[in-house]
Amino acid sequence: MLRQMTWAWLVDWVTYYGVEPWGEDRKDLRTDFLAAAILAPHLKKGERAPQLSGTIGGTGGPRQNLDEMKAVVAGIQARHEKAREKKHGSDVSRQPPN
Repeated sequence: MLRQMTWAWLVDWVTYYGVEPWGEDRKDLRTDFLAAAILAPHLKKGERAPQLSGTIGGTGGPRQNLDEMKAVVAGIQARHEKAREKKHGSDVSRQPPN
């Protein structure tokens, strides 16, 4: 492939990669930003979304274990149910949305 590729063609690909990177690292980063955007409305004021793959902002902090992940999801779910109860009353807290 490299024998057939011209220098101009390689420069085009490198330029394209600079505009729209591909690969698993970029996919993880996009997924993190999407998850953070989805979780944002359900977080308390000033609270930050949990890091999923450790790539948000390039910090790569410590990985969560299963119990920590369950606790984060349970907290989000509890806040969601509390908001539903506040909006619709306590009788619909365990009913699925229509």
